[in-house]
Parts: sequence; structure tokens; C-alpha cells
Amino acid sequence: PLVKVPIPAPCSNAIYEQAMAEAMQQARAQGVTRVVFGDLFLEDVRRYREEKLAACGMTALFPLWGLDTRALAAEMVAAGLRACLTCVDPKQLDPEFAGRTFDARLLADLPPGVDPCGEKGEFHTFAFAGPMFRAPIPVQTGEVVEREGFFFGSAAIDAYFSWLEHVLVLALPFAGYDPEKDDLVQFIGHSWSAKLKKVWDLSVDKRAAKLYEKLVLIKEKFRNSLAHGGFEKRGETLAVHIQGVGAVPARLSRFKDSIDHGLFPLKEVSFREVCDFLDDVDAHLREGPTAGAMMFIESGLDVAFDEESRDRYTKAMQSDADLENLIEGLSRLEDIEVNMDW
Repeated sequence: PLVKVPIPAPCSNAIYEQAMAEAMQQARAQGVTRVVFGDLFLEDVRRYREEKLAACGMTALFPLWGLDTRALAAEMVAAGLRACLTCVDPKQLDPEFAGRTFDARLLADLPPGVDPCGEKGEFHTFAFAGPMFRAPIPVQTGEVVEREGFFFGSAAIDAYFSWLEHVLVLALPFAGYDPEKDDLVQFIGHSWSAKLKKVWDLSVDKRAAKLYEKLVLIKEKFRNSLAHGGFEKRGETLAVHIQGVGAVPARLSRFKDSIDHGLFPLKEVSFREVCDFLDDVDAHLREGPTAGAMMFIESGLDVAFDEESRDRYTKAMQSDADLENLIEGLSRLEDIEVNMDW
């Protein structure tokens, strides 16, 4: 029998796991001891399923495990399976693939790196006909919609700015920090823009200046209105009362592609553009004047602000080799301290 497990949309992983655990426990009470999955090669997914089922006293079976996915996809199509792509990850596959039929032509059109079975989350499908169906399920391709970066676009932007502020504080000892002139506590309390201007010299670094200007734009265009109750700073978000209808939200934004009202305020296209730009910021952090600081920060070592440490950082940043030697030496000392291997 088909067992439906209702979950809300959007659904947190905790709610999903609780719903599935209850369904599996009911199945176990009815004598079901094994569950079959169609997973192909993702070890972490297999491990996750096995652990969750084991908690319910059940065993997971993976009959397709390790099969060549291109050959398997071709075999399914040749056997008469009919399916369509219901969702694509735009970071891995062009949105134009959404709604297409899963057939030999689609398999031939998939770009290199995209798994023919969508095993890495590149796409999801709905099977509507095939040898296992008594009759085909009538389907019709509807409107292709763009949703907020898998629901988490605005949260991702917020998280990025939080991460950026953290990194800029840690980069300060590598950027000419002088405790006689710079108050560390005050610096920590500054806005992200003030921190960035201190670490990056925008008057000299033209690329950094351009990245800064666009970061400000993203902050105003997307993050600020979401963080301030949906209102932009200059009264550009209002509720207009229409007789017989009620209060209707209206966004009089200065930005053509600003966020929208609705469950998915940040469009997928905008989200992709923002992610691509933030990748550029990351690249400049790691390749520009803060390259040495980022190498040290990403080593996982604690950053010290005392004079001796600052002098050590300055000398080590004369070359990548010197900095790598410093990181290696401090890492060894940290291991000795942690293990109390005196």
C-alpha cells in the first residue's frame, strides 16, 4: 500500500525526521523490517538512511548501489520510463531544463559534471508512466517559477555579512593595527563597512572600492529591508488601503530588482547574482591585500593582537613560504599544548 507522510512546506529537517520516524515505526509494528532505497553512490546519504532506520529496528537495502549512472539512466529510458524534471538546482544546471522530459535527448544535452540521474541534487523528477504503472498519469507542464535560493536566500546574505565582519576583525592585526590609535573594542562594535574600510585601503585598491560599493548596494537592496520589517530606509515600502480589499503592500523601491512581497521575496535570479558577486568578494579577500591574513585565519589558529604576535605576522607575510612556516610552527605548538606533550 502507498503510505502518505504529510509534511509542511517549507519543512525543517527536524520536523521531516520526526514525521518519517513515526511512519517507519508504524510500518515496523505491521511487520516491515526492510526498506529499499534508490540511492546510487553518495556515502553520507546512505549512512544517514541506515542510521535512521536502525533506530527504528529496520534495515536499508540499496539494490542500485554502485551502478554506472549514465548506463542506468539510458536503461530506464529504453525500458519505457517517462518522467519530467520538476526542479533544478540553478547552480548546477540551467533553469531552462525545468519541465523537460527525462529522455535520451535530455541525457545528451546535460553538461559535463551533471549526473545523468541527478544524484548530486542537480535536478528532481516526477515519473508519470512506465512498465510499473497500470496507466500513465496525465501531466501538463505549468509555469516555471523562480524561488528564493532553495528558501534560504535572505538568510544566506545575512550569514555572509556576519561572517565577513568576523573575518575583518581577525584580519586587523595583519592590516597595520596600532593599539595606540585603534581601540579594538570600538572596532568590533563598528559596522561592517567601517571594518572593511579599515582593512582594505579603498583609495588605493580600486577593485576593493568597486566591491565595497556593490556590497553597500546589496545591503540596501536585499538585506536591509528584510532585516527591518520589510521597510526600506526612505519610506519606500508602504501599505496602501484599497476600499473593499484592505491594506495591500506596495513596494516603491529605488531598485528595479528589489525583493518582492510573498513567501519567496528574493528571486532565484537575484540570488544567483548575489552569490556570484560574494564569490568575487571572497576571491579578493584571499588574493588581494588580505591574502596572508586569510591564509592564517583559515588555518584555524587563534589570532593574537599583542605586539609580539603582530610583529611576527608582519615579518611572515613577506612571502607565502614564510607565512606557511609560521602557521606550521604555531600549529605544532598548539598540538603540544592541547596534548600536554611537554
